[in-house]
Amino acid sequence: MRTRTLISQGRHTLTPPLTTLRHLHTTSASHEPPPTRPRTSAGPSAPPPPPAAAASTPPPNFGGLGTTQLSPDIMLRCTIFDSTGSTTSTSGVFKKSRLCAEHGLEHRDLRKIDSRVPNLVPTILARRGGILVNILHIRAMVKKDKVLLFDSYGSTDSQLHSAFVYNLQHNLRPHHPSGNGLAYEFRALESILVSVLDALRIELGVVRGWTSGVLEELDDDVDREKLRTLLQVSRKLNAFLSRAKAVKNAVVEVLENDEDMQLMYLSSTASGDSEGMDQLELLLESFDKQVEEVVAETTQLHSDMSNTQEVVELILDNNRNKLLALDLKTSIATMGISAGTLWAGLFGMNLKSHMEELDWAFAGVSGVAFGAVLLTAGIGLRRLERLRKVGLAQGPVKRRKDVWATHWPETQMAEVEVQPVPTAPPSAQPLGLGLGAKWEAPKRAKR
Repeated sequence: MRTRTLISQGRHTLTPPLTTLRHLHTTSASHEPPPTRPRTSAGPSAPPPPPAAAASTPPPNFGGLGTTQLSPDIMLRCTIFDSTGSTTSTSGVFKKSRLCAEHGLEHRDLRKIDSRVPNLVPTILARRGGILVNILHIRAMVKKDKVLLFDSYGSTDSQLHSAFVYNLQHNLRPHHPSGNGLAYEFRALESILVSVLDALRIELGVVRGWTSGVLEELDDDVDREKLRTLLQVSRKLNAFLSRAKAVKNAVVEVLENDEDMQLMYLSSTASGDSEGMDQLELLLESFDKQVEEVVAETTQLHSDMSNTQEVVELILDNNRNKLLALDLKTSIATMGISAGTLWAGLFGMNLKSHMEELDWAFAGVSGVAFGAVLLTAGIGLRRLERLRKVGLAQGPVKRRKDVWATHWPETQMAEVEVQPVPTAPPSAQPLGLGLGAKWEAPKRAKR
């Protein structure tokens, strides 16, 4: 056998099963011994070849998943402003690794700045190398002597962007009257926050117009198209309210963290410079109050929208109840007519009743039939009206004239004695309850 031959020869390698089967088939066909490989010198066997190295680039069908983590050389497009507000680079293309090495940042810090990723959660990150701002349409890095403005994802408002760039260059000029002694990074941050606030107010005006229009249309008539418009406007209003609250939360997080505020003062030479910290705190608090006004107005619009939706639902429910009541009234009338036809059916049989010869028979039977119709329909309609009356109280409870007054049975009125509290002034005694412990209502005691 082939296996015994290999063992007797003392070989250190095993032949694959498929190769062994092929050799066995050849041996049985030719009746010749299989060729043997020359014996090698004794020694350690050669190590197996190393596995193929993993590809440094993702496969072609990778689909773009995880490219932010795999490729460290992502290209970012940005515009750079120097210390005087002048543009040194317009829409320049830089590697992500180069920006991180130049400004002392981590790769994860610039992940939110990547223009290919949509901006969902606004953030203000304070780092030793600069301030990373990612709010709405603005993605920027503020340093103590320059500002890097990155391209925003899906930004279509060129007018708003142009106004922001003009305002930024205007505020970054040295010794500008609008600076009020603020540091360079604070003036840049102020320009960014002002642009964000303008964007929120512009969008609020648009949403307010949509909301007012659809509410006015619903006051006149309620139809399918108007309800669909109400749903779309409600979704846009909820999305805008979420964005406004997210902007407010981003500013509040910075205000609540003293370490981040200290890192944001990039021009500070001493860690205990309280004047610059006060200026930054006042700047953020002012922006927070203005954003809070936007959030409050949006919340009011959302409340009006919710109230309108509830009223529309009540109106639709009322109309549905009216249709159901009409259906029930028709059914009750049909039941009454059926009760009248019962008498017609009884006298329609070809049986002798000895009433054919009576003069009043037709009038009497017709009157009884009409009476049965009216009686059956009247009882049914009366029962329906009683069931349609809806109240908070269950059962035949009489409405009291004064729901806040305490009514005592007549049998106990003789046993009640009113004792005024001596500590209460005469002007406070008629006021009744709700004035505290010593201003309580007069005590009631038995004689």
